[in-house]
Amino acid sequence: MYKLHKYKNQAVTIKYSADVKRVGAEGELRWQVNNADYPAIGTKILDAEPDVWHSMSGEWTGVLTDDYPVFYMSSWENNSDKTTYYIDKFVIDVIDMKDE
Repeated sequence: MYKLHKYKNQAVTIKYSADVKRVGAEGELRWQVNNADYPAIGTKILDAEPDVWHSMSGEWTGVLTDDYPVFYMSSWENNSDKTTYYIDKFVIDVIDMKDE
């Protein structure tokens, strides 16, 4: 989880890249921002093969309206309690649009 509190009520662009591996079960990989509509950032991977590194990246521009905005890997599916997630080479860039 990456905290975005200092950008609350501001327009930002979030760019990220990461390698992600699931161990334990096949399932979806998705990065999100907890915001009004919980947007998925970048392309989600459905039925991501377990024990394999998956390269993920994406970009989103919007206003962070949630009280506690964070960027995170979503794990809402039924088998998430049997799954361990590994994240490597995580890079995030948050651009405050008022500084552009």
